[in-house]
Amino acid sequence: MASERRIFVRGARLGFHSYTLDGKESDRATCEMGLYYSYFGTKQDCIDRIALTSATAVWFPTADELRNAHVITEVIIPPPKSRW
Repeated sequence: MASERRIFVRGARLGFHSYTLDGKESDRATCEMGLYYSYFGTKQDCIDRIALTSATAVWFPTADELRNAHVITEVIIPPPKSRW
């Protein structure tokens, strides 16, 4: 998140969930991570969605959602697989 340029490869998946502390869901830890995301420019609606996702589940936003939330800056097409 700290980089100004955050590249996402088309077809990849990036998952988010709320956080745990000592094996239990923790509002405090989730709030602290929300502050971290906010500091690096993530939009509040995305942070809220992360906080609402249980620590035992995963939310996989689309590339457009990630770009609109300022989590990523660009999407690239992966290079063709080598024939070797």
